[in-house]
Amino acid sequence: MSPMVVVVGCLFTFFAHAEKHGIAIVGDLKKGLNPPSIQYLNFDSRYLPATVQAVLVTGLIALAEGIAIGRSFAIMKNEQTDGNKEMIAFGLMNIIGSFTSCYLTTGPFSKTAVNFNAGCRTVMSNEVMGFCMMLTLLFLAPLFSYTPLVGLALLRALLYVARPATCKLGKVPNPSLYRDTEQYPGSTTIEGILVLQLGSPIYFANCIYIRERILMYIQEEQGISDSISDVIEHVLLDLSGVSSIDMTGIETFVELRRILEAKGIKLAIVNPRIEVLEKMTLAKFTDAIGKESFYLSIEDAVQSCRFTLKKATAESSNDQNVA
Repeated sequence: MSPMVVVVGCLFTFFAHAEKHGIAIVGDLKKGLNPPSIQYLNFDSRYLPATVQAVLVTGLIALAEGIAIGRSFAIMKNEQTDGNKEMIAFGLMNIIGSFTSCYLTTGPFSKTAVNFNAGCRTVMSNEVMGFCMMLTLLFLAPLFSYTPLVGLALLRALLYVARPATCKLGKVPNPSLYRDTEQYPGSTTIEGILVLQLGSPIYFANCIYIRERILMYIQEEQGISDSISDVIEHVLLDLSGVSSIDMTGIETFVELRRILEAKGIKLAIVNPRIEVLEKMTLAKFTDAIGKESFYLSIEDAVQSCRFTLKKATAESSNDQNVA
């Protein structure tokens, strides 16, 4: 969708002469590759402190993001990644790129997701993409000079969907309301039950991110102690804010359910929209997880899970008494 926004915006601006009607555009873009810039390398002490600070911050963030993305996709195939090789690769490509004033680069989430879902297996896919990008810079760059800045703002908004908001919900004094625990510090969580809310469409570009966020919340909730109170037995996903989902998103839920089952955690879905529920039904996800794991409201789901928790506690107590 993002490329289509740029193409349509460029065509509209070109034929309507939008720049003459007050619509800001990118402006003149020269074709060609970046010229070598190593001759501008400067070690002046006046600029080194700011440069070192920028390098440390951007470098650590890019490295952490790249390694996290690589491991996320490796988990889906039960494969392993070597962090040392990742660091060497990121460092080498950024050193070479700096010779031509390239931006800091890492393992981008969107491109990795596209390659993964397209069935790419080797780095040859990157070679092809690099070659296509070179052709674009050499021959097609001036065409993008008509890109409206409004289109770029919309493109940024679309890219934001790749990192959707995910929050943990807690119960506020009203007996039937659950709200973001960060926004409402006074809200209380339910022992043994983790309630999470997803707030955007779920598709190939963000499904891995969502899965990792959910697992991160579980890890944080479990804590570092072995206390029984830290054990999560149920994870409730509120999908009332999810307007659509594709097959990759559903497969991610299947993978998430498999991971949670291995940890002894049950997954439940709360208030999915009709479009989302229809796709889950067609994909037989509702049969796999069980129709009893779908709830109309968070309160209904919590009450059902509490019954299971109380039952497990009672059985545990009975076993102890028998012993």
